[in-house]
Amino acid sequence: MTFSEQMIQKIAPLMLRINTHPFIQELKSGELSPHVFGHYIEQDSYYLTHYSKALALLAARSHESAHIEAFLDFSKGALIAEKEGVHDIFRGKLNVSHSNERTFACLAYVHFLRSTCALDPIEVAAAAILPCFWIYHAVGITLTQNHSFPNHHPYLPWLEVYGGEDFANGVSRACTIVDQLATAASPHLRTRMESAFLISAQLEWHFWDDAYHQRWIGHHGAL
Repeated sequence: MTFSEQMIQKIAPLMLRINTHPFIQELKSGELSPHVFGHYIEQDSYYLTHYSKALALLAARSHESAHIEAFLDFSKGALIAEKEGVHDIFRGKLNVSHSNERTFACLAYVHFLRSTCALDPIEVAAAAILPCFWIYHAVGITLTQNHSFPNHHPYLPWLEVYGGEDFANGVSRACTIVDQLATAASPHLRTRMESAFLISAQLEWHFWDDAYHQRWIGHHGAL
């Protein structure tokens, strides 16, 4: 069993909590408040800016040319394909204004990834960035599998991106890289990879929960 397969098994209870969270359930039904989703988009846009930087750091620190190319592609995808694509669509539809307010989970996740990708071994850093890929795709598949949405569904662009084939290909590519790094890692380093993966996975749940319950940290001004 590969490292990513083992981690996916370990977070099965967490995935149940994510998939049954009211944010996800109301997103699927289209009943999620536009106000809540608009604030989520702002948090996610901020997160993806820094996620892109973290991925670029991994590219700079990688030694394998295939890994460098992949991390650069991921970095560009986070900054452009998702942020400027999906996020700009909803800014226009929901008339979302830019805000400097951040949730606790958003700031915690951003700082965890930035510090891990800058200071920890690349194997640990790669494990830390993987849950964002895999969990979003897993949620997208869960929401869209065997289910068709009307064209007027308010959150259809989000569902199409994360349940789509293009995103699935990126997830598979990321899992392959992390599995390669884990195979060559020492038992101690592999344990650290597991810890980083699990922390990021838990922060994914908190990201949606904080956005749903509007838990702002009270910070003003960009970081």
